[in-house]
Amino acid sequence: MGRALNSRWILGIAVLSVLAAVFWSLHRRKLASIAESTPTVQRPSLPEVELLGVPPGSEVTLDGAKIETLRFGVSAGSRHAVEVRAPDGGVWRQVFRANGPIGLLVELQEPFAEAANPQELGSKEDLADSTEESEPAADDRARTHEAQPRR
Repeated sequence: MGRALNSRWILGIAVLSVLAAVFWSLHRRKLASIAESTPTVQRPSLPEVELLGVPPGSEVTLDGAKIETLRFGVSAGSRHAVEVRAPDGGVWRQVFRANGPIGLLVELQEPFAEAANPQELGSKEDLADSTEESEPAADDRARTHEAQPRR
């Protein structure tokens, strides 16, 4: 009886081992087929921005960081600031929000002219004298009017 019991245990363990191997093999195939049929999640592409009309040699910054290209990607839906500084001093700034590809036309503002030095213009008294000389006094206008013959 002891031998029969031992052989039954061995036979039961063998059958369980075969069943476990079959189950594992089927489960592995099922996982592989699920992985193949599941679409891969693709990262959304960044909206592309292109700067048009940028003069050669200009410095371009995006959100305060210098960039070397005139076509770049930005995060969708967020506000961004781009600035272009031309070598001659012209500046262009734009704040934008991109949800898709966009093109931005750069129209540089001319740098402001420097004001003349007030010392070069002369004193206020010199300006007042030149103004008085250019405008006839009220008495002079009255005399000119009287001197003309009446018709």
